Amino acid sequence: MMEKKKVWIAGCMIFLLLLICTVLSLRIEKMMRIEVEIERGIPCSENGMENMSKIPLSCFKDENGSMVLFYIEEREGLFGKELVAVKEEKYPAAEDGNMAFVVTSSLRNEQGASKRIVNYSVWPLEDGDIVTIVGEDE
Repeated sequence: MMEKKKVWIAGCMIFLLLLICTVLSLRIEKMMRIEVEIERGIPCSENGMENMSKIPLSCFKDENGSMVLFYIEEREGLFGKELVAVKEEKYPAAEDGNMAFVVTSSLRNEQGASKRIVNYSVWPLEDGDIVTIVGEDE
């Protein structure tokens, strides 16, 4: 009878240890996400540029001789919704100081909502990185 009790206690201790490790792993994974700041396109009101939007030129990153934009997409992950960085090759149509002009329709997703464009990240981004937006609560 005493052996069963010891085995039961040992089993419970191992279960608790695994539970604690799992919770710690999830918390560490959340803390390791890359923090980003986002921008949204500002529609142009100038004559002849109604189909264009302005974004900061700093949103464009030079990658192997081509210009890319990263935007944030919400996807269903293992434990709920995750914010994922998506890379898209894009060039500014025109530049004005520190602002770039881009066709407005290219800054919208399939539902017609404005894409969240990465302006700054604390670590270089790659396509598919899981991120968190600075100043936005999850």
